[in-house]
Amino acid sequence: MIVDSCHAGGMASAKGDLPADFLATALPKGVVDVLKQGEGGAVFTSSRGNQSSWVRPDNALSVYTFHLIEALKGAANQSGDRLVTLGNVMTHLGKTVAQSARSLRQAEQTPFFDTATEDFPVAMLRGGKGLPSQPQSGNLPRVITNEEVVTPALAMARRSLAILEEQAAGFGKLQMPAHLRIELEEKRLEVANLEARLKDAHD
Repeated sequence: MIVDSCHAGGMASAKGDLPADFLATALPKGVVDVLKQGEGGAVFTSSRGNQSSWVRPDNALSVYTFHLIEALKGAANQSGDRLVTLGNVMTHLGKTVAQSARSLRQAEQTPFFDTATEDFPVAMLRGGKGLPSQPQSGNLPRVITNEEVVTPALAMARRSLAILEEQAAGFGKLQMPAHLRIELEEKRLEVANLEARLKDAHD
């Protein structure tokens, strides 16, 4: 079972807005223990009970799901491996999710794993053909640079800041709502941080 949501370790709430007839609530105590029992049972959660689970800057996937897909494609496997095991997935998620949350969202997100069984396969690599024993350089995936990650995030942050500043312009300094003032300060700080990271990438 895989839970990718805010406070996933406590299974308390979804990342997006819930439908009107849904109620955000934690699962009854002991449910995780029941789910992990038996052969082939394991529970993966995207964050600890007191943490948020973050979406990547492009809003296409969450940080956790992005790296889960990487793991299922063999990111933590060795040349010649034919199967992705539970251990492979845990190893990859344990390293990459926390790193991406810090670099992309300046936040802490620590995946949690709970299993009552030994390691077992969860996916076949390349339809069971396995990874090439000697990868050819022309077929290796291109490494995404920090600049390629930061540039679109900065563009999006600047657009958001422009919208907020336009809204703020309609108010006097004394009339501006507190929440708008806070959003402006946070967005300006986000833009400044991203600009600094982009400058570092160029240096």
